[in-house]
Amino acid sequence: MAAKIGMQAGSRPHYDVVLLRQEGKKVTAGRSVRDKREAEWLAATLKRALGKE
Repeated sequence: MAAKIGMQAGSRPHYDVVLLRQEGKKVTAGRSVRDKREAEWLAATLKRALGKE
């Protein structure tokens, strides 16, 4: 699970939260989150909820 830059508007990046499934397929769980810390928090929360920590 990771927060990565999905797009950029002007000089401001927007982050996507991406899940990597067991078979290797990527699934986007959140799009265009403006704040990096919030995107990282969301990724960590999903990771804990899925028991991956």
